[in-house]
Amino acid sequence: MGALVNLLVLLAFKQNTTLVGISGVIYYLWGLWFVLYLFIDETITFTRRLVKVFAIFFILLVPTSYSPTTSYLAHYIGFAVGVLTGLGVYPFFKGRLSVYKKWEYKISEELEEMKFEEEAERLPE
Repeated sequence: MGALVNLLVLLAFKQNTTLVGISGVIYYLWGLWFVLYLFIDETITFTRRLVKVFAIFFILLVPTSYSPTTSYLAHYIGFAVGVLTGLGVYPFFKGRLSVYKKWEYKISEELEEMKFEEEAERLPE
């Protein structure tokens, strides 16, 4: 995927441009992770997951300063390819990926106390 991202970036630039680094791949992985996180983690609402994704995106991935030696196009093409890959991969591997869903059960304190009292009643004296 890194080769694909770099190829897409180089096609957008002039002929004598060199591209060094793996930041496009890092952004690809972020895009893939965001999509899979949105679909796999169902312990919180979809809206809250979406807010988390946008918050992480704007805090970690949007640059705060400009550097002429950085290929921001590589970052965002990598991210877009990662998102598209996630959208394409998830439907095919939905069954396998559902194993990684985290389920949590919360037991209220009252229910926990009742359970403790029932166990105490069963103990021989």
